[in-house]
Amino acid sequence: MSVWLLLCFLAASPDSATGDRLYASGEFERAAVIYRQLLQESPRDALLLIRLGSTQYQLGLFPEAENLFRRAAATAPGSAQAQVGLGTSLLALGRSLDAIPFLEKAVKLTPLDRMALRALGHAYQMENDFFKGEHVLKSLVAMDPGDAESWYYLGALHYENNYYLPALEALNASLELQPSNDRAGIYKAGALFQLGRNQQAAALFAILIDTRSAASNPELWLGYAQFLFETEKLKPSLEAINRALVLSPDSAKLRFWRARILLSLGDARNAETDAQKAIQLAPWLPNAHNLLMKIYRIRGLDKEAETEAAWLVEHLSGKPKRGGR
Repeated sequence: MSVWLLLCFLAASPDSATGDRLYASGEFERAAVIYRQLLQESPRDALLLIRLGSTQYQLGLFPEAENLFRRAAATAPGSAQAQVGLGTSLLALGRSLDAIPFLEKAVKLTPLDRMALRALGHAYQMENDFFKGEHVLKSLVAMDPGDAESWYYLGALHYENNYYLPALEALNASLELQPSNDRAGIYKAGALFQLGRNQQAAALFAILIDTRSAASNPELWLGYAQFLFETEKLKPSLEAINRALVLSPDSAKLRFWRARILLSLGDARNAETDAQKAIQLAPWLPNAHNLLMKIYRIRGLDKEAETEAAWLVEHLSGKPKRGGR
């Protein structure tokens, strides 16, 4: 997601005009040099902090961008630009829960700004806040049916909450506008499968696997592994989840799914190792505790199984899902 810049709305001051021209031409590093020089003279200039933060965001230096936007927000708490910049930087760092208060404030300051609304809808989607996310994202696509990004977030939100038909409709709308969105294609393949359209799902998975950018996404291999698992192709399912783990070895949900597949293949010992690893990575996941309890019982480890059962009783309600299948 690109940052909403004050540069787009206000005339530049003479001192920053050169930096602004460089930024507009995509020369972010050169623009940053100028903004840094100007900040040495005016270290509390919120507009310069926003400009420099935007260059760092565009360069993928998200911790630096967060720091600069946070300084801008502290200097000018009424600046929607600073709030949006800080919120989107936090989103880029995977800290969607932290981003929400800043994005909500930005929307209050500028209720009609689509960038702020879209970023807020994205944050709600990442936190699986269904009602708030659906409200924001539906309003965005109603105002602009050509908003591919909002259609994607809406489809992902519906998918994660098991509303597969509206998910498919939203994802189709997104892909019509932006066919290269691999993430939307991955969700679409999953939605097709969940709706019982197995041949269409298999065909789309095959296309995605042959697409280099999609094949580098562990979510593709997870979705494909789940598809194969549910269609009782256990060994290919294990191969797919192993591909995912090569790309993301510290993913709790991937460890959980490999444990589940291994258990179905009769390999309870290795399934136990993966289930334990999943819990180590994400202790709050009830599904992993439940699976580990079953594995312990199969292996005759009654005391360990009781420990997991006690955890499940204590945490029966679990915790909200956070963007994972």
